[in-house]
Amino acid sequence: MSGLTVGLTATAAAPSRHTSRFLMCWLSLLPFCVEDSYGYMTVPLAIGMAFFLFGIEEIGVQIEEPFGILALEVFCDTIKKNIKQAQAEAAEMQSRAAAYVAAGLTAAPPTAAGPIAT
Repeated sequence: MSGLTVGLTATAAAPSRHTSRFLMCWLSLLPFCVEDSYGYMTVPLAIGMAFFLFGIEEIGVQIEEPFGILALEVFCDTIKKNIKQAQAEAAEMQSRAAAYVAAGLTAAPPTAAGPIAT
């Protein structure tokens, strides 16, 4: 399986949405459940729990879809452009060499930058 196939494979969004919704409901109800036990510490406790649980959930989303956070498209597009440019230059050099051979010249054809100054 190539990297392109892996990158273009769609992942199901339903489990991620379900996890987010469940986490939001659970964290919304948490302060009401622990208020008797923790009193004034309920708010900092709920904020801390939300921070850590949403962080874990976000790490899970990034593990499921790693190509969304990496700048691979720009990198791959640059490589593709460079390869096409190199192929075009190679084809031009081959056509120049074929023209020299067809003309019966034995000297080396000039480089892409022009003739070599001596």
